[in-house]
Amino acid sequence: MRTLFLSLLTLFTVTAIPAQEIVEEVVATDTVAIDDKNVARYPVCAAFIALPDVALPLLQGNVRLDMIDYFASGMKTPSANALAGKSRITSLTPDKLTAEITPASSVTLCLLPSGKKEVVAMITTYALPQPDSKISFFEMTKLAGDSVSMTPLPQHKVFTIPSIKEWLTDNGKQNRQDVERLVPFMPVSYTYSPATKTLTLSNNVNDLVAEADRDSVSALLKKELHYRWDGKKFKLQK
Repeated sequence: MRTLFLSLLTLFTVTAIPAQEIVEEVVATDTVAIDDKNVARYPVCAAFIALPDVALPLLQGNVRLDMIDYFASGMKTPSANALAGKSRITSLTPDKLTAEITPASSVTLCLLPSGKKEVVAMITTYALPQPDSKISFFEMTKLAGDSVSMTPLPQHKVFTIPSIKEWLTDNGKQNRQDVERLVPFMPVSYTYSPATKTLTLSNNVNDLVAEADRDSVSALLKKELHYRWDGKKFKLQK
């Protein structure tokens, strides 16, 4: 069911395939020369510029530079993406960038502190119409001069997608068959807070089930899960 929804979303919004599915196929490291005045002010911009095209195919490198310049200059001017749609950065801090790619999709890049390495999390969120996110990871390495390399990291080494077991409340554990009957799939949105190093997964299933079943579903499933970044991976907080 989840695959069907994502397939329909791709057709009707003409967006790219979810980044995680593409990034896992990338073997070679992408290296890009970074020479942009805004990178010193917003280090996450280096990751945005150097992100492999296969992970963000609708935005070419020069378009990403324009988007950064517009936002840093206080302008709301959108940039044309590869499908002649409009894309723009909606928020930017030194270690977190969020961009609206299409009216139905957005991308957030987060710098994760990891000692000598720079780990970058890429959260791609789609409207189904309820928000549903995917997450992928890269290792960003600064090379000689202004060059930066972005190497995809296997997701399982950094983050384990929770199973339905992690979402069940005590009531849900006792009534798992009801959960499986009422919830064919669960859209989940991801947000990351640099201040607390916390990745929050929010359950968005309520609006997809019949109104008469919403109270029952709320009692069976947790509203949120929280993961703390420990410098190497995200760990579920109990």
